[in-house]
Parts: sequence; C-alpha cells; structure tokens
Amino acid sequence: MAIADTVRRVAGADRPWRSLDVETALRVVVANAVPLAVVVASGWTRFAAFAMFAALTAIYGRAEPYRSRVVTVSVVAALMAGAMAAGTALHVADASVPVAAAGLVVVLVGGTCAVTWLQGIPPQPVFPVFAYLTCVQVPVAPGELPVVAAVALGSLAWAWSVSVVGYPVRAALGGRAPWLFAELRRRPERDAAVLRDPALWRLVLLVVGGALTAGALALALGLPHPA
Repeated sequence: MAIADTVRRVAGADRPWRSLDVETALRVVVANAVPLAVVVASGWTRFAAFAMFAALTAIYGRAEPYRSRVVTVSVVAALMAGAMAAGTALHVADASVPVAAAGLVVVLVGGTCAVTWLQGIPPQPVFPVFAYLTCVQVPVAPGELPVVAAVALGSLAWAWSVSVVGYPVRAALGGRAPWLFAELRRRPERDAAVLRDPALWRLVLLVVGGALTAGALALALGLPHPA
C-alpha cells in the first residue's frame, strides 16, 4: 500500500510530469525516435530531415479530445506532406530563387489559413515552412525519390498514430487510474468564416512580407543559409 500511495503522489494532479505539456513532448520524442532509428539503421541518414519534419506532426493537437485531434493531425500531416513534396520537387527541378520564393508564399498562405482554422498550437505553420525550406536545399537525386517518399510518408503515418494512440490507452486505464491522465479540456470551435476575416489576411500579408524581406536581405548579404 505504501508503494501504491507513493506512485499516486508522484503522479498526482499537481505534478508537472503529468501535465499536457510533458505528454505532448513525449509524443514528439516517440514520433521522432522510431523513424530516425529506422533511417539510421537503413543507412539513409541523408534523409533524416524528412523523417524529422514528418514526425513533428505529433506536436499538434495538444489538449484536444481525440475526435478533434484526429482532424488536427490529419490536416497538419497533409500540410507537411505537401510542403516536403513541393520543396523536394523544386530542388530536383533545380528551380530558381524566384520560383522557390513563390512556393514559399503558397506554403505560408495555405499553412496560415489552415492552422488558423484549426486553432492549432503552435498557432502558426512554422514547421511546414521549415520543412519546405529545408527540402528545397536537401540534395536528392531523381532516383532517390521513392526512398524519400517512403521515409516521409512512413514517418507521417507513425506520427499520426502516436498522436491518437492515447485514445485506447485512456479508455482502458482512465477509469481505473484517472490520476495518470490530465484532462483534455481544449475544444476548438472551427468555423470557415475565419477565412474571410480581414485580420487573418493582414496576418498573412505580414508573414509573407516578413519572410520575403528576410530572405532577400540574407541573399543580398551573401549569408550561407538564406532560408
């Protein structure tokens, strides 16, 4: 009984390790660790960036009930897949800087609108943008595209699974050990009307303008990593 009481105290509601922040962090760790381990074991270390960015899908959906979280991580997974595919395609095509910048604008606009509609946390599409800009620069030969696709899509599927696997775990253990789990209180109210909100489009203009200005300055100064 003393051991059980100690476990309950350690896992009590006031303990930070049981918080939703830590739960989210653990999801991201697991979502990253397995794909990266597979990539390293397979000798595909050059493609680790694709596994890492895909796995970051698991950072979204914090504190959301699972019906809502499924929507969130599905949309984010689609954003990440599209961003990585676009960046890789432009690299393989040896696209010019203006074309790559145009692709960045598409990712910024689409990502900002999607994440705003989702009411996601983080509230901006920072990870799809990082993924796009990195994939524009990662060396990939046309013959390696099947491997890249397998790494990216496999990692996305794994991250999606890690994000929702808590549902059966909570269903099985929540009634018997409720002190193990923090309550999922965040319930986004999604409305497509937000896409017509002038405030959203002012934000889009600021984000796009900031990104293009920063990139132009980096190129003008000859910095080695303008992305």
